Amino acid sequence: MVEESTTQGKENANISGAAPAEQPKKTSSKDFIEGLFANDNYLCTMPKGKLPDGSSLNINDETRRRLALFADGTLLISKDHRFDGPVLSFLSIAEKKGIKMKAPVYVSQNELATIYAMAERNQVFSEDD
Repeated sequence: MVEESTTQGKENANISGAAPAEQPKKTSSKDFIEGLFANDNYLCTMPKGKLPDGSSLNINDETRRRLALFADGTLLISKDHRFDGPVLSFLSIAEKKGIKMKAPVYVSQNELATIYAMAERNQVFSEDD
């Protein structure tokens, strides 16, 4: 829908002789991932990860490869695995435990792997401090 209105705006602008409207810039994958860790936000689904209330969140590696939950409630799910058993099971258990989560954002498997790699790097640096 946004693209259609932008395109129509460009056509109308060109008819009137005005400069074409600029399209909103898409956030790069790198900027998106770095933004997830902004403001001391951290990945709760890391091995031995903790929720903001200090409780543990024990999930297995299979589930971890399919989703990521951040302390601010941001939930990322692999778009290829959104209906897999481990994902649905995690969502059900999280709901029963009252874990606050935002609406899921569906990402690629590569983006999830990058997020966990970045979280691991950040964890190493914080342990050294």
